[in-house]
Amino acid sequence: MRIKKYSLLVCITLLFFACSLDYQDNQGTKELSDKIPEAVFTDFVHMSVKETRLLFSLEAKEAQLFQKQKRTVLTGVRFREYDDNGEISVEGHANRAIYYTDTENAEIYGAVYFRSNQEEITMYAESLFWDRKSRMLSAYVGETVRINKDDGSYITGSGFSADARKKSINYSSGVWGKYIHEDE
Repeated sequence: MRIKKYSLLVCITLLFFACSLDYQDNQGTKELSDKIPEAVFTDFVHMSVKETRLLFSLEAKEAQLFQKQKRTVLTGVRFREYDDNGEISVEGHANRAIYYTDTENAEIYGAVYFRSNQEEITMYAESLFWDRKSRMLSAYVGETVRINKDDGSYITGSGFSADARKKSINYSSGVWGKYIHEDE
C-alpha cells in the first residue's frame, strides 16, 4: 500500500513538472492578450470638474480598458458638456466608442446623436471620427450625416467634416436640404 502511494506521488510530481507554466512563449498569446482588456467596468461614469464646476460627464454601460494599446472601448455611451452656468450645452449618445488615450482621438459608432443647445442644432450619423489635434470631426467615406436646425432647416450629405476651431462644416457629395430664412 505504501509503495502505491509513493508511486502515485512520484507520477503526480513528474506530471506537474512536465507541464509548462510559462504561457508567454505559446503561439497566439499576444494576439489573445490584445483582445482581452486589462479592466472592465460596468455602469462607468467619468466626470471632469474644475474648481467645483462640472465641465463634462461621460457614462457608458461598459468600459473596457486596453492600457497597452492605449485605448478604451465604451458601449452604450452618453455624454454631456456643461456651460459656465452649469447648463447642458452639448449632449449626445452612441452605441459604441473607442477612445485613444495617447492622442485623445475617438471613433464613435452606431446611432450617433449630438445636440448643441448653444448652436440650436442636432446631428445624426452612423459613425464619426474626432481628431483632437486638428479639432476636426469627420464621417467615414460614403456615410451620410444629417444636421437639423431648430428653425426647421436641415442639410444631409456625405463627405462630412466639421472644423471646431473655425466653427465650419463641409460636405463633399450628395448634399441636399432645406434652408429657412427668417426676416427680422
